[in-house]
Amino acid sequence: MVLKKETVESRLQFLKETVEKLELLSTVPEDRFIASHEKYWLGEHGLHLAAEAVFDIGNHILVGHFGERVAGYDQVMERLGQKGVLQKELVGRFARIGGFRNILVHEYMEIDRRKVYERIQKGLGDFREFAAQILRWLDGLS
Repeated sequence: MVLKKETVESRLQFLKETVEKLELLSTVPEDRFIASHEKYWLGEHGLHLAAEAVFDIGNHILVGHFGERVAGYDQVMERLGQKGVLQKELVGRFARIGGFRNILVHEYMEIDRRKVYERIQKGLGDFREFAAQILRWLDGLS
């Protein structure tokens, strides 16, 4: 497989739009967010989509540029860091995103709404930084 820059760029655009929607939710007070099924569901779904976009982008780069497949979500960030695509600091902050994604997908009946709210409050910058580092890496390919 060959890395398709336009594929990565379209997914980065999707990630940007998703994070922008989540930023709107970040202004909602915690008690209103937790009490509102609609706001909570938007937040949960938005975080799930953002995580999926990150892993999709990462996998596309690993397979398309480096010819490497990883066994699990937790390895995507680690390998991108080892390959110099992402800075180690961001890799460390994103280390738990795979676990959070798995909770959203597999343990959906037991999710703590406060944790979703907290991720929206504190984690959106990591998604933006991920996109910025991927774009810098793509620019370096030219």
